[in-house]
Amino acid sequence: MTFLFIYFFPLVLGKSQKYSPSKDGGSAAVISVFDSVCQSLPKAGALSANRERLIANAADRLGRVSWEEYFRRVEASDFLSGRNGKWQGCTFDWLLRADTIDKVLGGQYDNRRPSPAPAQPSYYGLDYPSTVSSYDINELDKIDTLDFIDLDDE
Repeated sequence: MTFLFIYFFPLVLGKSQKYSPSKDGGSAAVISVFDSVCQSLPKAGALSANRERLIANAADRLGRVSWEEYFRRVEASDFLSGRNGKWQGCTFDWLLRADTIDKVLGGQYDNRRPSPAPAQPSYYGLDYPSTVSSYDINELDKIDTLDFIDLDDE
């Protein structure tokens, strides 16, 4: 019973969560917000009937998240903005796709902190030497260890 009340509560009050171009400033306002917030991305360009439909569907997908907040998350991402050089394909139309909205809001494109450098391996708690000496086995065979020990000096 509680689920039904929570789910239908906005409908009971007559509040629709649907995107309303007249109430939200129109699709042109969404493009204006995109162009002003996402400075590192290509400009959105002209408004078309297809884009108006995409904007309406995307607004439903965003729910209570504002367009400005959504586009700020996009601009903050080094990957989506192209600042990390790995990808340059982020466009206004791509950002209106339902799967893209879910990924951006889910944090998939958020910047990650670089992982710390792995610790140097140790042997019984002692650090390995930073340089490893290499020896030629033939040269080691030539060394007579008895020449280094002087038994007569005692």
